[in-house]
Formats: sequence, C-alpha cells, structure tokens
Amino acid sequence: MLEISFEDLAISVLAFSMLILGVLLIGRNSTERQVRRRSLRSIITCDVCGHLFKDSSADKVVDCPECGRANQRGRDKSLG
Repeated sequence: MLEISFEDLAISVLAFSMLILGVLLIGRNSTERQVRRRSLRSIITCDVCGHLFKDSSADKVVDCPECGRANQRGRDKSLG
C-alpha cells in the first residue's frame, strides 16, 4: 500500500486545485478575448468624418452611412 503523510496529501490536493484553477482562468481569458475581438471587428470608424458605425457584413470595404466614403475594414496596411 502507498504510504503518504497527511501533510503531503494536503499539499498535493492544494497544488492540484491551484493547477486546475489556473488552467480554467487561462481558458476563460482566451475566450473573452476572442469574443471581444469579434465584436470590435464589426465596429468601423470612418477615416474622413470619424463616424462610428456597426457593419456585420463580411465585405472588406464598407461605405460610411454619413459621408458615403469607402472604408477598409481593420487596420490599413498600405504604404503611403
């Protein structure tokens, strides 16, 4: 039979519990980050008038409802 002292058992249970809590917290933070990133992807700021609007389409270029300018979704990676 496996002999283990009460102190070793208590330390093992606490360490295992802390490990499980750490894994759960990391998983929760990553899912919250994904949800936040998805919601921010649908919010677009017009480059000309600064109007914020929500567009849930998958188009890369979206027209501003205020001034009508075509805006690129996400960061502009063009040089110049």
